[in-house]
Amino acid sequence: MNSQSFGFARREAIICICLVFGLFLGAVFWDWTASGQVQVQQRVVRPLPPTQYIPSHDYDTTHIALKLHFDWEREQLLGLATITFAPLVKDLRAVEFDAANMSFNTVRLASGAALEYAADTNRQKLRVTLDRAYQPSEIVSLDIDYRTNGPVPRLVGLVGGGLRFIKPTTADPLRPRQIWSQGETEYNHYWFPSYDHPNDFFTTEITATVEKPLTVISNGQLVDLKDNGRGEQTFHWKMEQPHAGYLTSIIVGEFTPIVQDYAGIPVITNVYKHEVAEGKVTAARLAEMVRFFSEKTGLKYPYAKYAQTTVRDFGGGMENISATTQTDNMIHDARTELDQTQDGLQSHELAHQWFGDYVTCRSWSDIWLNESFATYFQAMWDEHHLGHDDFLYLDVKGNQDQYFTAWKNGNRRPIVTKNYATPDSVFDTYAYPRGAAVLHMLRTWLGEENWWRAINHYLTRYAHQPVDTEEFRIAIEESTGQSMDWFFDQWLYRMGHPIFLITKTYDAGAKRLTLTSYAVIRTAAEALGATRSPLAYENLSRLLAVPSWRDTIRISALNGLTVLGDGRGLAPALRFVGAGNSRSVRGAALKLLGATGKNDPRSFGVLTEALEQAVAGGEQQLSTEAAEGLTTLGDVRGLAVIENLLRKSDSLPQIRAILTRSQEKLRSNALAPKSSAAHP
Repeated sequence: MNSQSFGFARREAIICICLVFGLFLGAVFWDWTASGQVQVQQRVVRPLPPTQYIPSHDYDTTHIALKLHFDWEREQLLGLATITFAPLVKDLRAVEFDAANMSFNTVRLASGAALEYAADTNRQKLRVTLDRAYQPSEIVSLDIDYRTNGPVPRLVGLVGGGLRFIKPTTADPLRPRQIWSQGETEYNHYWFPSYDHPNDFFTTEITATVEKPLTVISNGQLVDLKDNGRGEQTFHWKMEQPHAGYLTSIIVGEFTPIVQDYAGIPVITNVYKHEVAEGKVTAARLAEMVRFFSEKTGLKYPYAKYAQTTVRDFGGGMENISATTQTDNMIHDARTELDQTQDGLQSHELAHQWFGDYVTCRSWSDIWLNESFATYFQAMWDEHHLGHDDFLYLDVKGNQDQYFTAWKNGNRRPIVTKNYATPDSVFDTYAYPRGAAVLHMLRTWLGEENWWRAINHYLTRYAHQPVDTEEFRIAIEESTGQSMDWFFDQWLYRMGHPIFLITKTYDAGAKRLTLTSYAVIRTAAEALGATRSPLAYENLSRLLAVPSWRDTIRISALNGLTVLGDGRGLAPALRFVGAGNSRSVRGAALKLLGATGKNDPRSFGVLTEALEQAVAGGEQQLSTEAAEGLTTLGDVRGLAVIENLLRKSDSLPQIRAILTRSQEKLRSNALAPKSSAAHP
């Protein structure tokens, strides 16, 4: 089935199936049955989240230049921000910048004249009184000498937030020394003052001094690298195309670049020096992705370079302009590719360079213009690389299934809405797979020629500008002549979906596919543990010594021993739970310790200490595994441990949720009849 025949062939067909919608307040839901009857189901009315509007500002930022040094011991940035702007109102006498967790030394005009200023900690604002009234025809530049005040423990964000220092610890002495920033949604004002909202575009440059052998990676082009002769070097990066402020980024660390090329543009993957071979495997198709998106959109990759850099403790990927930040978990070896690749993550973040960076949503209400487009163009890479059938099943059907699950669970809203609690809260199913599913339907309705003409016109007309959904609709209408109000009203500004009743049959004569891969070993290890066979322990124990990429097979063996529950598993649990093992190995060992350590007095102390350290360090995955081990152990003393951790005000919301669930499960076990309790 090709894209022309997949979906709906006529507008009337789309209109017909679009009759089924849920009202936004969730008060009534219409359900068309196969007989044509309508069932009306009353639902609980839930209040709307607050309405959010773009904040007003009375100046237009044109350029921000940052000169940065770093205090590793205090985890502080020492900076000089030169902010250049043009007034948007007559007689501008004062300006406000977003600025949080900062202390200020001086604020001056670029000419040197000192200015009065006041920092409002609660509002996260820096207010500067200008020396006179300025007019819209003038350009003003301010120098702000400042420093950050150290870590902000409760700053969560989408994958982090603000500026993060990564350093070795006692539990993880091999942890790399790194600094990375995360701006989306509105977290860059935690490391430099700015108007921190996506509807103001400006150019940037960063000059950062670090000690050797550390390097600095940032946006745009490296225009200068200076050896200071004191064991330090200074990197000067410059981004010449205007962009939203949250896309500004910096990474400091030790990396080896893997360099590819597309049409004379460097395509770079920065990895750890001991993972170069695996980095080449992981990023093997990156330059081909750049070519594919350039040719399909009709817009050649628009920046001086494309870099993706892998860092520790980063929760995914972030499409900082020309300089994507990726989790170091992205890197894998050739054996892993028998099971999976990281093409999805890489193509998604790369697609953002066109959709999210070149054009950016004007407000978070329109975040689908960033995320749904990146999700669907990621799917189109799959279509190109894996074939049309995989595209339809893995991506098109997968996106639809994710949306239906969200709807079934009561998560319901239009794709475009001004009603949301915080900017982070709109990064959900509707921003990603639901919007991507709508784009696929739009592509099908327009046809290939009109679709690609519309995409190119949208990008070229609004280049280097903030955009909203109506501008995308207008771009389609201007380039194709097709009226799209009806489509956008039904699928973007309202919510709901068609409901079909489908009869299906299943042919039991399925064929079997066997692969020798990490996934097979993982599944087989757990299945072997579930047999409770006397030979299972010996076989699983032998797997503990088998070398593999990032100890994948060792982790599978530990998980199999956990399922087995043999008391002899206590020895490997205590062996691999300690410092010096990778975080993933320690996590698997913690779960094994809970399953095998009930009769050993050391178990409770080890699990308690691991949980406390993980919570203190904000390590969500390790907190989950330590809490699971403690719950499985069943020692009621764990209730006091969890209660004490919950009382700490600086626990992250996700970790508090982990602790609460473990507390409820452990309490439920404690209230069970004494005959079945682990402790009297």
